[in-house]
Amino acid sequence: MVGEKPYLTRISTEAAGAFISDWLEFLTHEAGTEGAINAIERYHEIGWFTKSVEEDLQNRIRWNDHYDGNGYKVFDRGDHLLSFAYIAKIASVNSEGMVFY
Repeated sequence: MVGEKPYLTRISTEAAGAFISDWLEFLTHEAGTEGAINAIERYHEIGWFTKSVEEDLQNRIRWNDHYDGNGYKVFDRGDHLLSFAYIAKIASVNSEGMVFY
């Protein structure tokens, strides 16, 4: 069950690191660095996570060497649903210390 917005209020790097890396790799592969940064900004705007989480994720994208995909794809509904699933997994890891998938 998904709680109230924002769903993700902090990132526990140790527990959620693999999920975060996979998600950011997906975003940058699909839409490039700028598209991924814009998606992260939008997810914050609609209340999926806090401003501090937005800034953390955008910095990770900027600081890490991600494969930059074609850089032109616009995310579709399925891409956003997958992002929401990643956010739910990361939030679950933060609160439970583990996640079942």
